[in-house]
Amino acid sequence: MSDEKNQNSAEFEAEAGFEQRRFYDVIVHEIRNQAGIISNLSEMLLDEKLAKSHDFYKQALQQTAERMTWLSQSFLKLEQFGNDNPQENVKLAEFLAIFCLSFEHLAKNKGLKFELSIDDSCPIYVNIDKISVGQILANLVGNALKYTDHGGANLHVYSDEKLIFEVIDSGIGIDAKDKKTEAKIFADYAGLDTALDKKGAGLGLWISRKLARAMQGEVELVADHPQNAEAGACFRFSVPVRAVASVDVEKAAALAPNNPPIGRILLVEDNDLNRHIIGTMLSSTKLEFDIVSSIEQARKKAEQQDYALILLDLNLPDGRGEAAVKYFANVKIVALTADAEKGLEKRLKSLGFAALVEKPIVIKDFFKVIYAILA
Repeated sequence: MSDEKNQNSAEFEAEAGFEQRRFYDVIVHEIRNQAGIISNLSEMLLDEKLAKSHDFYKQALQQTAERMTWLSQSFLKLEQFGNDNPQENVKLAEFLAIFCLSFEHLAKNKGLKFELSIDDSCPIYVNIDKISVGQILANLVGNALKYTDHGGANLHVYSDEKLIFEVIDSGIGIDAKDKKTEAKIFADYAGLDTALDKKGAGLGLWISRKLARAMQGEVELVADHPQNAEAGACFRFSVPVRAVASVDVEKAAALAPNNPPIGRILLVEDNDLNRHIIGTMLSSTKLEFDIVSSIEQARKKAEQQDYALILLDLNLPDGRGEAAVKYFANVKIVALTADAEKGLEKRLKSLGFAALVEKPIVIKDFFKVIYAILA
């Protein structure tokens, strides 16, 4: 009986170790993927010869930063990976053109071509989970360029009940007719170091398929595609989308600084960089605000001035933010924290907080919370 218990314990520890290792591999894979994109975009922004295109590169950098923020939050709740991202109205061609910028640069550095083509069948504006869509396309296009040494790759987008993205390359290729190969490259941790000439693409494809299926979509390997009949591979990502008349005008109006809500804001934050970033964000609107760096300073300010909202960091030099709620009666309080503890927002609301904003702060989410509370 003792030997059986020891064996069961050893098997459990081995399984737990495997899951932990897989978890870290997912983190490393996805962050390395996005870090590479940021590196390319930074290089382009530093090139004065490309100054005329810098505004587009900045938008591409913002797209990537949003994916990085989402990744940092999602890894702490991996089981809900990609299940709770907001749907947004976007201009499809603009979204894809900005997305492709860093990959065009990457292809050029390898002596390859990378092209985007969008069929007339596609709606102009769509409502999509742009974070997950961008993450999937980054994996597929990144793999296409990684495993291609001659020729190039292209991203072809068309609509056929669903929105369909085909990533086609002229690289080393995969036997799409071999179901075992397809199963292997879409496996999770087991796909590492065994697929695509032992270069390891299985994890990215597993993540992409998981994200796609969370949106009722699919990622698949396509056999006998006419554009890569002789060499290379084709991966198809399909996802149901809703065509919309235009970008989300209501959201734009809600975030516009021309008609700010009435009420002064107090920011309680001890980190110099965070104070600068949040202060700059607030300064870009007509909102009135003050900044202090401790609970004690906040108490004194609140005695001298009426505040409609307090943005309160939870980890301050003179105590935890949760303990400070009692000092600010009849004032709405929003917690600011990099902690992604499970059930944190629910616990904070039970203590009297109005909302939680996670760091790193996403600008549109930040103002959405503020304006909703002050409206």
